[in-house]
Amino acid sequence: MMKTKHTFYMAPMLGITDSCFRSAFTQCFGGFDLGISPFIRTLQGRRYKASSVNDLHDQYNNELIVQPQIMSNQADDFVHLASHLFDMGYHTINFNMGCPVPTAAGRARGAGLIKELDRVDRLLDHVFENIPNRLSVKTRIGLDHDNELLPMIKVFNRYPLHEVMIHPRTAKQKYNGSVNHDAFHSACKALDHQVVYSGDLFSKEAFDHAVKRHPYINKWMFGRGILWDPYLLQKIRGENFSLNPAQKNEFLLSLVDLYRRKGLSDHIILTKIKTILFYFGVGFGYPRSVIRGFRKSRKVDDLLRLSMNVVY
Repeated sequence: MMKTKHTFYMAPMLGITDSCFRSAFTQCFGGFDLGISPFIRTLQGRRYKASSVNDLHDQYNNELIVQPQIMSNQADDFVHLASHLFDMGYHTINFNMGCPVPTAAGRARGAGLIKELDRVDRLLDHVFENIPNRLSVKTRIGLDHDNELLPMIKVFNRYPLHEVMIHPRTAKQKYNGSVNHDAFHSACKALDHQVVYSGDLFSKEAFDHAVKRHPYINKWMFGRGILWDPYLLQKIRGENFSLNPAQKNEFLLSLVDLYRRKGLSDHIILTKIKTILFYFGVGFGYPRSVIRGFRKSRKVDDLLRLSMNVVY
């Protein structure tokens, strides 16, 4: 059993960790204390995509505490959306300063804001004067190079941020190459805020290594690791569990049911389930022939039947 009380966050994975996934995973596997929603991007003129906000309604989010995430580089648009989310009952929101996708970063959104010191300073100043919510930030150690976050930390320290979530890679790396524990440590030393570690927690061994490297951290964010091994948090917590195919099948059936009740088309559901099964296939070591079968499936029910016949 762990001696330190650790808090586990579900990472925002666009197209995967929506309200249906969060509910089904929590019901079937549990383990998380909190989830960050995939980002809602503000649009010019105080607008946003309604479907992204609708996914945050209470009726879809009664299994896990959620922090909605906003991607924006315009203070007024940010305040408008944050205030609406507060009215929906979300008293803490997350500011995306870590998305590495070039279409975002190249337009001074997401990780593209890491080097925009004055712009972020003005944005945070306006935001903290005008929102009722608490604000956390999710970011990276740099845009193109390690330790580029350090000058921005001086800006962060001027404001009462709830916490800062740091992925120890640059945006240029995306999710490739190794995480930089030294750069993460430097950022933690410079920050006056609580820090959440996010990056490459794919196994209990990887988690134990990160804890050893950063014993001052007790908040951890898991993303792809829980798709490769949905029992990962149970292993880390030292809980008794058994590798149960029926539990995996229950998760997939529950997820499809939630998608259908929400009105998603079978085409969209098929794409989502294929993505999840690809990760399961990697984590559980499915034969290549099985993964090829997943990719070739054209109907949701056929895909589910194929998945349920997998022996592992």
